[in-house]
Amino acid sequence: MDYKEIADQIIIAIGGQDNVKYVTHCVTRLRFVLKNKNLVNQDKINEIDGVLGSTFGAGQFQIIMGKNLSATFTQVVKNYNFEVAEIIDEILDEDIKEKDDSPIWKRGIKNIFNFLSACVTPMIPGLTVAGLIKVFLVLTSLAWPEIVDNQTYLVINGIVNTSFYFMPVFVAYGAAIRLGSTPIYSMIVACLLIHPDIIGMLSAEEPLKILGFTAYSASYASSFLPAILSTVAVANIEKLLNKYLPGMFKGIFVGGLTLVLASLLTLTVLGPIGFFAGEYFINFLVWMQSTIGPFALGALGGVLPFVIMSGMHTVFGPVMMQSIASLGYEGFLRPTQFVHNVAEGGACFGVALKTKNPELRSQAISSGVGAILAGVSEPAIYGINLRLKKPMYGVMAGGAVGGCIAGFFGVKAFAYGNPSILALPIYGETIIGVIIAIIAAFVVSSVVSYFSGFEDVPVKNKNFQQNSH
Repeated sequence: MDYKEIADQIIIAIGGQDNVKYVTHCVTRLRFVLKNKNLVNQDKINEIDGVLGSTFGAGQFQIIMGKNLSATFTQVVKNYNFEVAEIIDEILDEDIKEKDDSPIWKRGIKNIFNFLSACVTPMIPGLTVAGLIKVFLVLTSLAWPEIVDNQTYLVINGIVNTSFYFMPVFVAYGAAIRLGSTPIYSMIVACLLIHPDIIGMLSAEEPLKILGFTAYSASYASSFLPAILSTVAVANIEKLLNKYLPGMFKGIFVGGLTLVLASLLTLTVLGPIGFFAGEYFINFLVWMQSTIGPFALGALGGVLPFVIMSGMHTVFGPVMMQSIASLGYEGFLRPTQFVHNVAEGGACFGVALKTKNPELRSQAISSGVGAILAGVSEPAIYGINLRLKKPMYGVMAGGAVGGCIAGFFGVKAFAYGNPSILALPIYGETIIGVIIAIIAAFVVSSVVSYFSGFEDVPVKNKNFQQNSH
């Protein structure tokens, strides 16, 4: 982005340089104190590329910039002779919250989705690009099978795997920004979860003991929930220390104590909580399969996006391989994962058909293709469906319907293949059933997503020009 141009457009649209008393910012917003708020052209502000929204509150005109804040603020201060007020180190949004009279449970769900959406927003570009690269690699390997042993191919595939393996770190950064804490502290604690030495100690025969507490052996790579919980701990510990430590000790002790306390709490309590939450849920679903049969696939298909966000889908692999090795097939996890990926793709296509934003349409199509063709669902989950919130209803509905159909047809995977449309042959004699299931999942998720009433992303006008007042 051209942040100088963004800054210039903002100043023009707020009434020019002479209309500004002073400027400051918080974690996510540019904040202007203006002489005459009637000179502000708020519609034009919201059209500027990089601007996520704007509002009046607390005697200020606040422009929501998200990850574009720092660079834009730098250009505003550099190019205009404004008085700069004290920077606000927190997210102060209480003054601009709209009154919500909906039931408390609905507000709770809305707040959870808003928080999760804010946590994943910074990593969306990386996941989207990784998904596109994965599609390219899959198509290339189909046309030229020998390339999978090529070193260049392996390095590029490593780029894709890196994007997903280090997801806890990316999630921690987004959550820290949302919670108003220091991002690097949260990222260090998240890195601890996937550090080779820590992984080695956690997987050793001798249990890892920390201050008398046993750290549970778990894999946190590509996980979501443990990183969220650890970042909540970092944010609260940091704020408590800043509140109660004397000023002369803050620079010395706040960072170190935050890292040590949050890390120990994460390894012994919060990380295992996130891991066990998914593990027990999966065990519950396996129990359901033995109890309610085909409907179990529908139940798993409906909630699989949240299992993936918890990181617990990573434990599916050994279970599926063991089932194929002992029974010759796997009829629960792999078919449901396939149906879910298609449902994610279907929801993305529903968004693409509905949106009036060409950039969002392009991103939705690429993420949908990646989920269906390459079996990579993260860009669709985090970049489109969770981000827009309501398309998740489409994913859940499509996954549930498709899963039930796959269950009734007795769909089985007879080999350990990728959960994508390119791996259809692994379903052998049940291939007709799985085709019907994925068609149903795609149609249902597309339709529900299209009619869900999600809030469209406004089109940004990159060439916005307006004369100064």
